[in-house]
Amino acid sequence: MKHQILVAAALAVAACSQPQESTSSVEAGDGVVIYVADRIITMEPGEAPNAVAVSNGKIVATGSKETLIAELVGAELDETFTGKTILPGFIDPHIHMDLSSIQYATPMTPPWPMAGPGGMVEGLPTREQFLEAVADIEAADDSGSPLIIYGYHNLVHGDLTRTDLDAIASDRRLIIWHYSSHDWYLNSAALEWAGIDASLHETYEGVALDEAGELTGRIYEDALPAILPKVLPILAHPDRLAEGTQNFSHLLRSGGVTTVADLAYGVFPLPLADHNIAANWKSLEHSGYRLYLVPEHRGFVREFGDAAVDTVLGMSAGETDAPAPVLPQVKFFTDAAFYSQNMKL
Repeated sequence: MKHQILVAAALAVAACSQPQESTSSVEAGDGVVIYVADRIITMEPGEAPNAVAVSNGKIVATGSKETLIAELVGAELDETFTGKTILPGFIDPHIHMDLSSIQYATPMTPPWPMAGPGGMVEGLPTREQFLEAVADIEAADDSGSPLIIYGYHNLVHGDLTRTDLDAIASDRRLIIWHYSSHDWYLNSAALEWAGIDASLHETYEGVALDEAGELTGRIYEDALPAILPKVLPILAHPDRLAEGTQNFSHLLRSGGVTTVADLAYGVFPLPLADHNIAANWKSLEHSGYRLYLVPEHRGFVREFGDAAVDTVLGMSAGETDAPAPVLPQVKFFTDAAFYSQNMKL
């Protein structure tokens, strides 16, 4: 598709060092397409050219329309983008395909306006607005199933306890997912359902207790294993993942993002990640953006043991199957969520 060729070409525009004049080393225009626009932004200082020449998905020249036509004799002229601006595609080097797929298929209550697959999601800048929105979502969902809502932010919405959530839903299992994705807040029914009690604090610092030694409802960081077995089957249902991946992909494309790197491939079980990516992201031509996977070291050690390094190298070399290109490196987690003030030395 011409649009996808243009997107691929746009990534390399910034490499053109002399945007006012043609930088082509191509002597003939065979197989070259010259795209014309009002402006071609090359990230170089000076006035932007109005044409870019592309061959086999790569930029071979930028300059004025007249100059490129004269130099690249026989090139195809494409004026689809007349009246528009062409600029380099954005690169996001730190995304999470599975996590984002889950989030973008989950009801949202963000603290500030947030781009969603259907447009901007209204921000909720006060505690009162947040609690009211949670109550509205709960009332509108009559499934009776455990309800998970994403977007709470303690620095905007204030402290959140199971007592606050019990006031909204006393019998139904209600779970609030922090904006950072590192924290969970459960009402009493959800805590009982997940089998979490105060004794687990001896195992996990992230099982928060109040001054009386009772559960506050907050489960975070190292305590993820205490809640994940319950919430993951809900969040990672194949239909939900497919919907979320489509939503996230749409968001990337509509925002002009053409290349991403998943910096935690394997943080979720690999069969889950592989199935989701293979089913929903197939290629640049299919999805509209490039995807590179960076293995998460703990997940690969858990899955492959002593063969983890060889597996990463095999995937990066194309000798071992993977749902998308794998980079020959790993992600080490040494942090916690600064959004929810969890980071420590």
